Amino acid sequence: RANDTVCGYIPLHNIYRGLQINQVGMVSMPNQSFMKSRNDSPIQLTSTRQPIPFGNVLVDKQNEVINNTTFKAKADGIYQFWVELKWPQDKGLTNADIQIYLYVNGKESFRIVAKVLAYENDNFVSQSGFDEIKAGDEIQIRAQAFRSNNLPPTEYTRIRIAKLA
Repeated sequence: RANDTVCGYIPLHNIYRGLQINQVGMVSMPNQSFMKSRNDSPIQLTSTRQPIPFGNVLVDKQNEVINNTTFKAKADGIYQFWVELKWPQDKGLTNADIQIYLYVNGKESFRIVAKVLAYENDNFVSQSGFDEIKAGDEIQIRAQAFRSNNLPPTEYTRIRIAKLA
């Protein structure tokens, strides 16, 4: 279809909108949803679920971040969600139960991760998951911690959201 002598000229054919195909046939979708953030402001987790602030949004290809805690999808599709929380390593972090959830339109969709910090060098929680999202859905990543008496504020958090299909 890309050969005008065989198929004729088809201006802005839907197959090619938003696609880049190189000389060896590799396809790129440069306009696909992707958000990448890092928050260096400390977050104190409690037993109450709270949205994780994005902090510094490093990439937002489709301008879908509508505030510091909410991503609003512009297209239907399957999305991947990745979250990382890091605490200072020199703090005693044992026994804190960290839980991170995906919320869609204010309702819990699924738990991305539940992890009990087992020893004092266990200072990261990192996990990803997938969900089907509709255009206009508002997404938040929320976290909580149980048995968190000795849990210090985070050192940083990172979130990434990518539309896969």
